[in-house]
Amino acid sequence: MNKISIRKFIKKTRLNLSSDYVSTNSYAIQNSFLKNFDYFLQLLEVSNPVFSLYNSAFNEVDTSLIAEFLKRKNYKFCYPVIDQKNIKFGLYQNDVKFVRNEEFVEILEPKTYKFIDPDILIVPLIAFDANLNRIGMGKGFYDKAIKNLRSKKKIIAIGLAYYFQYIDREIETNQFDQKLDFVITEDIIYNLT
Repeated sequence: MNKISIRKFIKKTRLNLSSDYVSTNSYAIQNSFLKNFDYFLQLLEVSNPVFSLYNSAFNEVDTSLIAEFLKRKNYKFCYPVIDQKNIKFGLYQNDVKFVRNEEFVEILEPKTYKFIDPDILIVPLIAFDANLNRIGMGKGFYDKAIKNLRSKKKIIAIGLAYYFQYIDREIETNQFDQKLDFVITEDIIYNLT
């Protein structure tokens, strides 16, 4: 199966998930992230890291539990804002309203924001392999953002995925594709070390 076929098959499978499945498994995946939170901070070695989350669409793994944790712990976090052909990151401020992106109406973005560069990116995905190659929605927004951020500083890119999104063979890549540092599923945290 090529990248396009994998994207189509996994996207369709994910769209057909029940709300109970999404809720239960999103909770497990977010809990796994939170249990390893201190480990991720140690790897980054930044005193006050900024996190990037996303508002889930199409039955992606939810990030609301992580958002609540970051609020309670007073960490700064942001959400992606699609600006022309790129993703920038808008800082979350208390009680900000979310609006639909004009071009990609399923994506909710903060209505008002100040742009900020995150240190730890929580990234949605369609599929991934053992080498942490990622298939996204096909527009390359996250690949460009990760490459840009990595050119400026050390970051950690963490994908959140259901276990069925794992592909047991290498995903074809090109020079624009960016590997993730970790992928967290219900029971396993994948990394390259």
